[in-house]
Amino acid sequence: MPRMSKIELIAAIRRELAAGTSGGAIEEKYRVGRRTVSAAAASALPPAPARRAMPPRGSKLDMLTPNEYERLHTTLSVA
Repeated sequence: MPRMSKIELIAAIRRELAAGTSGGAIEEKYRVGRRTVSAAAASALPPAPARRAMPPRGSKLDMLTPNEYERLHTTLSVA
């Protein structure tokens, strides 16, 4: 079996399911697990990969003291 993209694989599995092929036969034919077959039956699109949410980052100016921040702000607004 030639290598295919995830979307092509999901489409092929859905066609097999519509034709009445059993899940086990599909697993063997496409060398996938039962979760992949059930996910293909549930949705036409493959599931999006889970991404970890990144914590918000502070500004580089957060490390400045209030006096330094005020001096920098007045210097930049004058120039």
